[in-house]
Amino acid sequence: TFTLAIDAPGFKHYRETGVALDSSEQRSLGVIRLQIGQATESVTIAAEAVTVNLASGERSGTLDSTQLDHLALRGRDVFDAISLMAGVVDTSDGRDAPGPTSIGNIYILGGRNDSKNMTIDGVTNLDTGSNGSVHSMPSMDSIAEVKVLMSAYSAESGRNPSSINVITKGGGKQFHGTVGWFFRNEDLNANDYFNNLAGKPRPESRFNIANYSVGGPVILPKLSRDRKLFFFVNQEFQHTIVPYGTKTVTVPTALERQGDFSKSYNTNCSPITIKDPLNGQKAFPGNIIPPSRLTTTGQAILNIFPLPNYVDPNPSRACNYNYFSSLTGAYPRRTETGRVDYSPKDNWQLYVSLSNNADSQNTPYTTWVTGSLNFPLTPIVFKQPGRLATMHSTNVITPSLFNEVSVAVSQNTLTFTPLDVSKVDRTKLGVNIPQRNPSLNPLNIIPDMTFSSVQNAANPSLNDGTPYFNQNTIYSVTDNVSKIKDTHTFKVGVYFEHTQKIQSASPLTRGSINFNTDGNNPNDSNNAYSNALLGNFDTYAEATARPKGNFLFSNLELYLQDSWRVTHSLSLDFGVRFYHDPPQYEGTNQLASFSRSAYDPKNAAVLLRPATVNGVKVAQDPLSGQTYPFGLVGSFVPGAGNPADGDILAGVNGAPRGLYTVAPWDIAPRFGFAWDPIGSGKTAVRGGAGIYFDRIEGNPVMGQIGNPPLIFSPTQYYGTFADIQSSVSSGLLSPNGSVTSLAGNGHQQAVYNFSMDIQRQIGRSDVIDIGYTGSMARHLLWQRNINPVPLGSNFLGLNPQNRDPTTTSTVLAPNFLRPYQGAGDILLYEFAGTSNYHGLLASYAHRWGSKMNVNLSYTFSKALDESDSYSSQVDAFVSPRSRNYGRAGFDRNQTF
Repeated sequence: TFTLAIDAPGFKHYRETGVALDSSEQRSLGVIRLQIGQATESVTIAAEAVTVNLASGERSGTLDSTQLDHLALRGRDVFDAISLMAGVVDTSDGRDAPGPTSIGNIYILGGRNDSKNMTIDGVTNLDTGSNGSVHSMPSMDSIAEVKVLMSAYSAESGRNPSSINVITKGGGKQFHGTVGWFFRNEDLNANDYFNNLAGKPRPESRFNIANYSVGGPVILPKLSRDRKLFFFVNQEFQHTIVPYGTKTVTVPTALERQGDFSKSYNTNCSPITIKDPLNGQKAFPGNIIPPSRLTTTGQAILNIFPLPNYVDPNPSRACNYNYFSSLTGAYPRRTETGRVDYSPKDNWQLYVSLSNNADSQNTPYTTWVTGSLNFPLTPIVFKQPGRLATMHSTNVITPSLFNEVSVAVSQNTLTFTPLDVSKVDRTKLGVNIPQRNPSLNPLNIIPDMTFSSVQNAANPSLNDGTPYFNQNTIYSVTDNVSKIKDTHTFKVGVYFEHTQKIQSASPLTRGSINFNTDGNNPNDSNNAYSNALLGNFDTYAEATARPKGNFLFSNLELYLQDSWRVTHSLSLDFGVRFYHDPPQYEGTNQLASFSRSAYDPKNAAVLLRPATVNGVKVAQDPLSGQTYPFGLVGSFVPGAGNPADGDILAGVNGAPRGLYTVAPWDIAPRFGFAWDPIGSGKTAVRGGAGIYFDRIEGNPVMGQIGNPPLIFSPTQYYGTFADIQSSVSSGLLSPNGSVTSLAGNGHQQAVYNFSMDIQRQIGRSDVIDIGYTGSMARHLLWQRNINPVPLGSNFLGLNPQNRDPTTTSTVLAPNFLRPYQGAGDILLYEFAGTSNYHGLLASYAHRWGSKMNVNLSYTFSKALDESDSYSSQVDAFVSPRSRNYGRAGFDRNQTF
């Protein structure tokens, strides 16, 4: 908040107080008329409490510390406050507490979840893998202001199409401090529907968030005399017990573990028939598998699961599941924020801000680090600490020339591993499935296993990255120079960012075995659990390597702009931003990708085919007639064709290090205007348009580290445990289950934003705003499979040539039927997605001095992307009395 003073000979001293400016805001004070008189005389006025914007056409929203301090938000999460802004939609189920993933599920003017940035004191704070989490999450009590740039903002801001900018608090000339405690407990909650149904008590759900802050002058003999050095410190402790949800799954019964399925039923409570693959698919007598047919490994697999503990009292659901769990876990977090402001000269201001987050939880299931696990096996210890440091300098070189520089670094580190490794150790559990390379599985963890043909099947599959390491570091430098010349404010600047992400790859090095029922599998027994007992699988895949990637990219962005006050009633804001954002690459060229232009059908790999020789099923080389064990069907014929046909290596034979290319420079013009058609300073017609570029999130590039020829993940079909061993012994490879393709000419994702609104001030404290905003996104990244099994291939009546010659009624495995022979699914990334967004926004703001603010907003919007969605939102908040009038939202897939 500033005070403006004007002195001129022959005129009274002019003084205007209470001029509030948000970060990066331009504000018009209208026409100032000096009164003739003596310099000793003065005129003092108070600035308008609420004013229309006559300086720029940008669409943005701002919350200051007073509003944040008094908003009644149950989770003390600043992103919950952001969702109150017109044009922002939050699709989360509720924000219980701030954390690294708080930025997720926030959509700004129809943009994608991964197309926004978050800065703290001007520094990027975004994890560049998914763009869906942040390095350091500030507590609400450490925030002086949060501003959301949505549309038609100036060339000064870039990197992403929308941005959430947080400014931390600093100290002042007086000491101030706060202490707070926020408490929630399951005793205050209603019980979960399924817990009530099962007669279970409410799970623990406890949130104790305590914080304190203190700020003021630094007491040093020389510096404190001139009050040039100030500090601010905030610390927040979150001691929480988090519910991870209710899981109702089906686990093997005690009888089924012995091969007895006489009392096993499907979802409709009809008996399940267990068929004998060795006896023409006839049912086992009594639906019981003879003990001699049971495998010890299969029994060990079923014994991983707990015994049933629940029968649903509703007869219609009695056969849907038999195991109930509702688990909670401790989730402690801590946040520290500190800032020191120093003014060595009247024209030079410096500050250093620091932030640190400690974050650790033991999660039993539900979170991404637990993979597909859906029952209590062992908790996964997940740690994700983050930190950030900024040094910022503002220098007034001359009364009309300013320079602003910031240098910063931010970092997060993600790790996860099982709490009790013995609960998932192959040897200790007796799951003796062979591995190609046991050294790639240092913790000796069981493979992924799926039984999805069983209703609500329990799943013991951990995240494929276990144990996991991921560290993301961002270095950034920003320099902005401003020059005021007559009625122009010129600004030029540069933004440079260098990002490194060291991350473990997550291929199937533990193996993945699928026991699902499959009518094309001659070994199928009509039940996933019985398939496991018999030692028969539908598919098995295992990767041959697990590299650690060193992923790098740099952004260089330059801009120039002019804010021109054409007349006292018209302002123009125009500029251009230049983007040099080359693709991300891996430092040691460990990226590979499938390229359609590099695929040569003449060099395609040849697969061993199923055959019957002398009454024995074998895998046969179709070129030479040589036979192999039947378990090798679908493997590559040794020495025939190229198993990596169509695959290119980054940085080799002219391939770019990032696999794809973009234009060396992208140019993004911006334009905005604000016009007072009446000239009273009470009405503003505002609008603008601009182009905003956005590099793709890191995961599509980082995923290329798992492709051939760097990594093969051979997939076998329709085999037995013994076939896996023969595959390991033979050393033969087979096609990956899937590969990805991100090669060739690319394009920066582009968003074209435009908006128009009318603001009208009523009295001194009321502003009504009605407007329209739209955006068109082009060259968005999407993915499609270019090597699917052709439609109808599985119908033998239409395609008798696809029959497996060793059977009478089943078709060949999928890899024999695909267009690109020698490959599985090929998931092609393309810069071809489009979306359009249209939104109507209305808001009302009222302010009583500095004591009370009321903001009401309404948004109706329609977004068209890969799927249609509609949203309508009514938001209201009052501060500092903390009355939340409520909000409602819906889209096509939600109810409210």
